[in-house]
Amino acid sequence: MEFIEIDCPICDDGKTHRARILETKKGKFKRRTSEFDATVFIVLCEDCKTKGIVRRVEQINMESYEFPFED
Repeated sequence: MEFIEIDCPICDDGKTHRARILETKKGKFKRRTSEFDATVFIVLCEDCKTKGIVRRVEQINMESYEFPFED
């Protein structure tokens, strides 16, 4: 079982929370004329038990959240 630290938007308490990684996908992220490698994680926050999506683009130091996530 793998875990990552996230700033859960549902808990919204300003602390980092441990989230269990349910699924990992690799892909491309396009911004204007540039293309970057992106990693998408489907996670479950250990504190509030909400499932969500975390998108990370390491090359431009970007991370975005989409909570809650419905299958």
